[in-house]
Amino acid sequence: MTLSAERLDRTRIEDCLSEAVAREVDLPHEELDPEATFEELGLDSLGAVTVAKRVAAELRIKVPAVLLFNFPTVQALSEHLAAEQAA
Repeated sequence: MTLSAERLDRTRIEDCLSEAVAREVDLPHEELDPEATFEELGLDSLGAVTVAKRVAAELRIKVPAVLLFNFPTVQALSEHLAAEQAA
């Protein structure tokens, strides 16, 4: 059984976002908790801009840095971005 297209999109977005955040806060990707807030992970506003640019470039979608504050976890932001792409 395969995952739905929406699930694949969210999973891909979450993986990309997790990797970008982990790289920015110098944390192994496997140790990143997708439910931890970006602030708890040590991501500051400059880091948020860097993460947003990396994700936008890799996935070729718009990711305004402000979204990292409006949706402050990898899980929440991934769900939001996937919903935007599905619309």
